[in-house]
Amino acid sequence: MKNRNLSTSWKNSNNLPLLTLPPEKQYFLAFSGGADSTALLLLLKQNHIPFTAIHFTHGIRCAESGEKERRFCAEICKKLQIPLRDIPLDVMKNKLPDEGIEEAARRLRLEAWKNITSEQQNSIVLTAHHSNDAVENMLLRLMRGGNTSSITSLQFITEVEGMIFCRPLLYCTKQQLIDYLQNSGIREWITDETNADSSYFRNFLRNEILPEINQHIHYAEGGFRAAYQALSQDAEYLQQTADALPLSDDRTFWEQLHPAIRARVLRRYLTDYFQCDMIPSQTLLLRFAAALKQKNSCQRLPVPGKKEFLYVDKNKVCILKPEPLSAGLPDVSWNWQNDKTLIYGNMVFTAEYVNTIPDHTSENECYCDADQLDPVLFFAPPQQGETIHCFGSNSSRKLKKLFTDAGISALEKKSYPVLRTVDHEILWIPALRRSSLAVCTENTEKIVRFRAVKNPSTL
Repeated sequence: MKNRNLSTSWKNSNNLPLLTLPPEKQYFLAFSGGADSTALLLLLKQNHIPFTAIHFTHGIRCAESGEKERRFCAEICKKLQIPLRDIPLDVMKNKLPDEGIEEAARRLRLEAWKNITSEQQNSIVLTAHHSNDAVENMLLRLMRGGNTSSITSLQFITEVEGMIFCRPLLYCTKQQLIDYLQNSGIREWITDETNADSSYFRNFLRNEILPEINQHIHYAEGGFRAAYQALSQDAEYLQQTADALPLSDDRTFWEQLHPAIRARVLRRYLTDYFQCDMIPSQTLLLRFAAALKQKNSCQRLPVPGKKEFLYVDKNKVCILKPEPLSAGLPDVSWNWQNDKTLIYGNMVFTAEYVNTIPDHTSENECYCDADQLDPVLFFAPPQQGETIHCFGSNSSRKLKKLFTDAGISALEKKSYPVLRTVDHEILWIPALRRSSLAVCTENTEKIVRFRAVKNPSTL
């Protein structure tokens, strides 16, 4: 947190350490109906600061909880004559294949904020994060190995993809906000029932670890807040130092940077290239440092979430675009009972009835219960986000992980043959895994062996 004037934009601060709002802006309040955002909503109203409340309906909780939350937000905004917009996100419907629920919710909220703030110039999003949130964020990111910029990422003003987010309650404690609400005659607000579930890391820290620490170490709560402010100042200085340096492709430039500065300069370098905020992962930073130490070496380092590589050669550092991928192979049907041989891509597949399964089988063979299979199967390349329920396993695995572990490149993966059922469920990935479909048992009467070999014409 930067040192900032307190309360100068608030005529009535109610003795809360409120941070100054940027003047002459169009304010949008992220309003969930919880205690924190309700307190900020009331403070804005009492100080005659014009704003619009924005409530997101995520569609994650049960319909009853979602309706209760919407109703509360609508009623309090109507009572206080505050304009309110309710925006449905429908997270479960719009979640991408490889996304977690929380990740999808964050992406959809960000997309919604882009649309909202683009409607008016000088827009600022106000959020109700407070000092307890900042401390929890600091400790969680500390345990993940974050640097000072990471563990103090909750700042008063943050710019995200061209949008400005402002947190005027960042010096307030949770208890101060609750006391303020109760003193203002407000006794009810929305409580997220999942907050009591300590199986979530943040809730475990909030509900069990921090109360125990604060009970036994009386100065811990204030010490955490002071540490956050001190570390924020350190992070700000390091960032200013990094921002003052001109970006360069010269390898020597990168070699001479202190690791603390290099991480921040690399973030600028990637952000400048991709035109979006790119925070280098710890893995990328470590691999980059190791590559710079290896004199006269050339290495391609994958950039998380991107197809490009960070390329380090003998003289320079640059972004390397990926080689263009082939168009992949088309879907092909196989009437395996009539056509015992099929050529697909660079592989030749055969189907043959056998009497027994040998004790040791090849990775290029798959034995199935023929009676459980349709007469027509399909070949199709891997699809994004696809999983396979592997034989002998109680869980599914992502194909992406299987191919990565096997050292199969993105180019090879694009045209890798996958044998599927009529419903396009995965039956077998040659040389990698077979699924739990059509497995032979002691009751199996017909055994079919599928075999894959390299097509001699492509060798």
